[in-house]
This record gives sequence, C-alpha cells and structure tokens, in this order.
Amino acid sequence: MVSAPLSILRLTKSSPLPMWISVMNALTAYVCTGNREVRQLACSYIQRALSANLQNVSWVTGAFHRVLFPLMDMLLRADLLADSAMEDTHARCISMLTMFFLHNASALQGTDGPSANQAISPQLRSAQIKESEGSSKALADLAGAHTGVVAEAPTEGKGEIQPPLNQIWLRLIGILSVYMHTSQLASESRAALSPQGERRMSDVSSGADAAERRHGHLGVLGEMAEESTKNCMLILESMGIFGN
Repeated sequence: MVSAPLSILRLTKSSPLPMWISVMNALTAYVCTGNREVRQLACSYIQRALSANLQNVSWVTGAFHRVLFPLMDMLLRADLLADSAMEDTHARCISMLTMFFLHNASALQGTDGPSANQAISPQLRSAQIKESEGSSKALADLAGAHTGVVAEAPTEGKGEIQPPLNQIWLRLIGILSVYMHTSQLASESRAALSPQGERRMSDVSSGADAAERRHGHLGVLGEMAEESTKNCMLILESMGIFGN
C-alpha cells in the first residue's frame, strides 16, 4: 500500500506537469477524509513532493493554483472548519502553504513582468486568467459564508494576469484571513453566549492552554494564521519585496 504512492512521487523533472498535478490532486482528496491516519499520510506525501526542487516557474505556480489553493478551499468548507478533529490537518496545511510560499518567493519575484508567463503552459495560463478574475469574488464568498457579510469583488484588470508573486500572495492572504475572521467570530460568539464563563476561564491560567479553552480549535487556527501572516510579511520585507 505504501510503495505505490512512493513510486509515483519519485517523478523526474522531465515528467509532464499535468501528470504530477493529477497525482497531487489524488492525494489532496485524502486530506479531507475522516480518518486521521489517512490525512496525516496524505499530508506527508504532499509535503515530500513539494520539498523537491521545483525550480521551473510553471511547476511552482502549478503547485499553488492546482494543488495547494484548491486544497485550502476544501478545508475552508464550513463542516471541515467546525470539526475540531481536523485541527491538526488545518494547522499542517497552513504551515505547508506558507513554507512553500516563502521557499519560492524569490523565484516568483524574479519572474514578475511580461516574460513571466512565457514559461507557463497555455492551459495553466488560461486557468490563471479565470482565477485572477474570480479569486476576489471566491474569497469574498468564503468570508461571507462565515461572517454573513456579502462583499463585492473588484472588477479592475479583467482578463489580465497579475504577476505570479502578487497573485499568489493575495490568494494566500485571503485564505489566512478567513481563518482569522472565523476565529474572531467564534470568540465573539462564545463571549456573547457565556460572558461569565469566559471571565472565569480567563482567570484560571494563561498561555496556550487557556487560549484553547477560551476560543477552541478555531481560535488556535486563527492565531496560527495570524502568526503565519506576520512571518510572511517580515520575510518579504527583508527581501525588499515591499520596498518598490
């Protein structure tokens, strides 16, 4: 059972990108299953595959747009967010997404500009155009599903592809913001339902255990998303990406 996925993941750089993406998509489907061991194993295989030296920009952008972002969209479903048993899977995928972004930020920055899309396949380029047009609306819909607020997506730049780093960074921030907003809403809901209980728990102890009791698993994920956002911004600032 284990040897088959391992052999599949040992793909050479000459292997076609669509084959690699298909294998990764098959693995991401197992990340959302109810079996914890299966989820952990799938995450391990995905992480090992992403740890390979994907220097070609088409492979890096393909990993984001066709593997990681769809995976995070699945995890942001209301039922999977509400399931406390999925906390470790959410945390691991948040970490995997941000680490892969930071590892490839320099390469993505170097491909910004008109020539950036020349290395990308026509199929992926077409998909990126659609995602550029619809990513803001999709994130607004996701946030609205958890917040009850309906926001309009911007319409500027329709039909154009943003630079790879900008597009991926905005999608990543949008995903992390959903975790942070959901955590805030869960905390406010608990405080509104039982304010005295909240005060009693806050007086018991401090630290991670007290935070988890106050906010539950959504609070833990929200804090992790906030820290991941801060780390990304600090590292991108040190790279001079925000200096231009």
